[in-house]
Amino acid sequence: KTELSLVQKLGLLQDTLRGIEHIHQHRIIHCDLKPENILLDVTAQGWTAKIADFGIARFLGPPGSQDQSEETGSPAYMAPERFYGRFSVETDLYGVGILLYELVTGYRPFSGMPLDVMKAHLNQPLRIPKPIPTLLKAIIRKALQKLPQHRYNSATEMRLMLETVMTSLQHAPPLSVLQPLATAAQRPDISLRKNRSHPVGSQGLIRTLNIDPQDLKPYLTFDQVIYRLWRQPQGCMIATHGTEGFALWLNTNDTVRALGTLPIPPLCLSESLSGCVDVDPQSRWFASTTQASQLQISRLSPVRPMKSIALDSFAEQIWITSKRHVLVAHQHTVSAQASAHSLQRLQLFNRRGQSYWSYELDGAIAAATRTRSGQLFAITRGKEPSGLLINLSPLNIKRISLNVCADWGCAAGWGFVLGDRHGNITCLNRRGRTVAQAKLPLPTAQTISAITFLEPATLLIAVQEQEQATVLMLDLSLHLPRSLLTL
Repeated sequence: KTELSLVQKLGLLQDTLRGIEHIHQHRIIHCDLKPENILLDVTAQGWTAKIADFGIARFLGPPGSQDQSEETGSPAYMAPERFYGRFSVETDLYGVGILLYELVTGYRPFSGMPLDVMKAHLNQPLRIPKPIPTLLKAIIRKALQKLPQHRYNSATEMRLMLETVMTSLQHAPPLSVLQPLATAAQRPDISLRKNRSHPVGSQGLIRTLNIDPQDLKPYLTFDQVIYRLWRQPQGCMIATHGTEGFALWLNTNDTVRALGTLPIPPLCLSESLSGCVDVDPQSRWFASTTQASQLQISRLSPVRPMKSIALDSFAEQIWITSKRHVLVAHQHTVSAQASAHSLQRLQLFNRRGQSYWSYELDGAIAAATRTRSGQLFAITRGKEPSGLLINLSPLNIKRISLNVCADWGCAAGWGFVLGDRHGNITCLNRRGRTVAQAKLPLPTAQTISAITFLEPATLLIAVQEQEQATVLMLDLSLHLPRSLLTL
């Protein structure tokens, strides 16, 4: 009897996640992922895993239909929302998190009688043994978040993170992660607090990244102007604009598919258009400003207008912050006093046009990006550039001092990347400390028009030269310190 190595075990999870990707593409939620439902087969290349038993699988139909689901399943592997009859894509990823925990430790995170297990899934904090590699701990912790919106958005995202762990483990010495069951009852690890006296992003530790031209690999080309890129569960979404309006495209497995075109009046075809469209995290709808003071809610695939919302002033930028809400930044006003300064009004709407609150922001947001936890990281204009970490429910804004001016930003699991149109980029950790800087080797005629992240550390960069646009791919994991990427 031979014990599988940790890399082999993670390979079985990779197979399972590929199967989940396939069924989720057909809007099927398994709802009962457990060891008994993962079948193993041996081939010339080694062990492979397949998913079986779709007896209680559910179809992800229209909103609200899932509320009638029964709370059936195996309690030891059930996501918290399953005990309330709810299910979603994230439900299956929670089950994979339990499988991953059990594969690397030899036991499940929660055990006992069914009622005790249910209470543990709903309320008990997760404890992970110390010997497990740091990045693997992060994957388990994210997959087993109590709230679905805090977990991975797709099986693809979780599978790519596992690939990173497997690559690092193949070059690392063997590590035993099996621990007796009593480990789960030990007191929490507080040693991390002692190691934070020297922050990773302190000014003395800023790394200069040497990016060579061959590091920028061509990804896509367009004969239109690219002004937005999004990382979505289905792939990379691109927004372009031309004389007829803006068009949405989806790139999946090296295939670009047109989603549709929505007309935009000439008044809106300006430099500020870059902030006037956004897509929801699940790629079901998007918001745009089709007139100076009109917010348009539209369905995706195919593009079809659904709701028009009249605004009382011009919308400079918009961001979809959740499955149902959109944040609007209205045109700023300048006070008439001697100490004049700009104000920008933030207003939160739902898809039906109901306004929840408005807030007068001291300054103006130049760009913002949605984080994986549902926050917004915004960059403000002004003499002293700063970043804003915005929680929307309840509203809370934390200001972070920046030592660079930036035109755009994007969020990764380990922090943020800021940059300007000329190719200067700055990497921050999650606390907002600068850890690395670089100058992209771009021709002088090219400018950056949009960026996004493909986890864990791949940056997609849209560069524009007249009417020709090229999306370049840069693997930052080859340049950033490993200690940052494993946070």
